[in-house]
Amino acid sequence: MATMSRNKIGRLPMLCLVLASADVASPFRPPAAATPPRWRRPTRLSSEAVAGITSSSAALSPWYADPELCRDRFAATEALSWIQRSEDDSGLPWIVDDELADGRFLLSVEGRGTFAMDEEGDGAITPLYLSYGELIKALGHDAVKGLLLDTTAGSLLLWVGKAGGLDYWAVHVPDDAAAEEDGEKGDNTWMASGGQSKGDLRTVEERVRRLRLRTDADARFDDIQTISLTPLREFGDALSQPSDAAVCAAANGLVEFHRAHRFCGTCGAPTVVARAGGARRCTDRDGGAACRGSVYPRIDAAAIMLVTSPCGEYALLGRKSFWPAGRYSTLSGFAEVGETLEGCCVRETAEESGVAVDPTTVAFVLSQPWPFPRSLMIGFRATAVQTNTEGLPKIVVQEDEMESIKWFHRDYVRTRIGGGSTAMTYEPTKEEREFHIPGKASLARILIAQWA
Repeated sequence: MATMSRNKIGRLPMLCLVLASADVASPFRPPAAATPPRWRRPTRLSSEAVAGITSSSAALSPWYADPELCRDRFAATEALSWIQRSEDDSGLPWIVDDELADGRFLLSVEGRGTFAMDEEGDGAITPLYLSYGELIKALGHDAVKGLLLDTTAGSLLLWVGKAGGLDYWAVHVPDDAAAEEDGEKGDNTWMASGGQSKGDLRTVEERVRRLRLRTDADARFDDIQTISLTPLREFGDALSQPSDAAVCAAANGLVEFHRAHRFCGTCGAPTVVARAGGARRCTDRDGGAACRGSVYPRIDAAAIMLVTSPCGEYALLGRKSFWPAGRYSTLSGFAEVGETLEGCCVRETAEESGVAVDPTTVAFVLSQPWPFPRSLMIGFRATAVQTNTEGLPKIVVQEDEMESIKWFHRDYVRTRIGGGSTAMTYEPTKEEREFHIPGKASLARILIAQWA
């Protein structure tokens, strides 16, 4: 985790559940007589073609980024618009099943975290992928239908991207949401394992945890303990696949955007989801001068820089007081209005450490999405100016921002580059309590490792 010069970066309070395709009969499929007109997917450049344009940069992709995740939301927007415009309610389930059943849905719960699994018990985490049918079991018939038709509700359905022929969606629900229980709209006998009647309500979390018992006849009750409900920040390093990390990151950022923009900043009217989650639109339709403005996700640009000594053998690393013991990282900060990113590197280094940076040495290395909640980290290397006659440049710590900033020798860092994490609840080992760097989810680790 890179150090930040502002306190506005917080942990994203959400729960994400990714649901995978499976051959599950839809409880919404209408009778054969009810046959609505088929919506035809517009002809667009395929996701594979779009991904191929940038696939050559895949080797340089940092964590939370995947160049093969197609983000052209035109087809998803048209699909949802067709569903929401339909007047034949009996046909809606048929259309939904046809267009969305092969997708993966990332479900988030307000203030809780993301559903993930440690299937092998080895600490390697994967998002919990469920089918469309399992989404129905987790949320209930009416809730899923509401996600598709009601863009003003507190719950959210957001298209994240497309990869490997699958569409990824984020589903966000309030923390106190309880899934409906309706014995007439599907087989819910799997609920009996909890010792409650079929008419009882269960929270979404309880239902999701028991889905594995429902789908695996040999599963033991303890198996549900492999399913966790945790903020992405706490397990991002442990995700086994970069593609999963990218989907989770994009979902985090989109959900945070929609949570923060429920009302129009111009007129104060409520806003609704637009462009399959890629925007929000003002609902003010009163009078001739209606607002009807749209707002799009905001990205906060931040410079993150590895500053080395004039001799190149020492790196300037710092830590914040609330980080796990021993964690040191590169310095970083947000760009100010009218400021270049290179200028941000120079200013932030001087403000936090008192060390002057030679502006001519600031060089771009790599960028990374940092979805906590919506930053883009732009990585640089730079060299400090020798301001004193001997020794390393003097450090003056800005104590309201940083707890400690030090010069670390290359050899010292090289022997302690293993381990580490970006999780705020990380428990360092005895050796790491003296010094460790952030885990693989942070761009800071790439900058430090390349230098060391």
